[in-house]
Amino acid sequence: MLLKRMAAFFYLIFRVIIGSCNTSFPKVCLYVCLSFSALYSLIFCLGVNGFSVRSNTKKIVGKHSFLPNKAFFDMYCKLYVQMMCYGNKVICNEINFCSEKLEESRVEYKNQTGCDVILYPLHVFSDEIAVIVGLGASNNRLYVISDVDEGDWKKRWGDVVEKWKKNNRDLYLFNPFVKSKTDASRGIRKIVKKVRNNTADFAVFPDALPEYTRRSGQSHSYKKSILFGKESNLHAGPFNFPSLMRKDVLPYYIFLKNGRLKIEILPIIEKNNVKHDLPLLIEHVIGGMHYKQWLLWHFPSFFYRQG
Repeated sequence: MLLKRMAAFFYLIFRVIIGSCNTSFPKVCLYVCLSFSALYSLIFCLGVNGFSVRSNTKKIVGKHSFLPNKAFFDMYCKLYVQMMCYGNKVICNEINFCSEKLEESRVEYKNQTGCDVILYPLHVFSDEIAVIVGLGASNNRLYVISDVDEGDWKKRWGDVVEKWKKNNRDLYLFNPFVKSKTDASRGIRKIVKKVRNNTADFAVFPDALPEYTRRSGQSHSYKKSILFGKESNLHAGPFNFPSLMRKDVLPYYIFLKNGRLKIEILPIIEKNNVKHDLPLLIEHVIGGMHYKQWLLWHFPSFFYRQG
C-alpha cells in the first residue's frame, strides 16, 4: 500500500514536470520519464501481474524473462501519452513518422491493386497510441471498434485528453459491448456502409481476448482457431469485417525500441484469406520478438476459453 501511494505521488510530480518542461526540454523530459519507468518497474517487479505475465509467457510461447517488463511498459505508456498530449516534439515526431510509414504502405497497396484496406492494429505497447497512429494514416473519419470509449480515455488520461481531442476530431470509438444487441448491430451496420462507400476508415483489434470483452456481460460470437497448437476462441468480427466492407486487411503494431516508438507493418491479408491467415498473424506477433510488450499476458485464460 505504501509503495502504491509513493508511486502515485511521484507520478503526480512527473505529470507536473511533463506539463511544464515538454516544450522547452522535450528530450530531457523523455529520458526522465524512461528513468522513472525503469525505477517503477524494479519496485513493482514482485506484483501479481508480473508473476502472471512471466508464467503465461513461459507456458504459452516457451519464453521467460526475469525482468519486470510489464510494470515498465505500463508506466512508460502512461507518461508517453501525457507527453504526447502536452505536445512533446520528440514524441509527436515519432508518432507522425509511424503514421507516415503506415500511410505509405496503404497508398502503395492501393496503387498496385486498386483495393483499399482496413486497419488491424494489435495490442502491443499501447492500444491507444496504435489507434492514434492509425488515425494519422487515415484520410477520413476513423471508426474503431473498441471495448472503451472516449469517456474511458478521459478516465485514464485525465484532463489532458481534452487538449488532445481539440486537434483530433476525426476519431470515433464505437463500443458495441455497452449497447443492446439491437443498437450495437445498427451501429455496426452504419459503420460498414460508410467504410464500403469509402466515406470512412476502420480499425479493429483482432487479438482481443474473450475474457476481456466478456466483462460487458453480453454474449459474443467466436471463431474456432488454432493458436500455439491448441483450439482457441477468436472474436468473429475481425474475420467478417473484410468481406462485409469489401476491403483487404493491413495489420500493424507499434512497439518500443531503445526508448523510441517504432512501427512494424505486417503483410497485407486479402479478404478471402482472412480465415486462414489471421490466426497465423496473431500467433506470429504474440510469439515474436516483441512478445514482452503484448498487453494482455496477465489474463490467465488467454484465447483458450470464452472468459
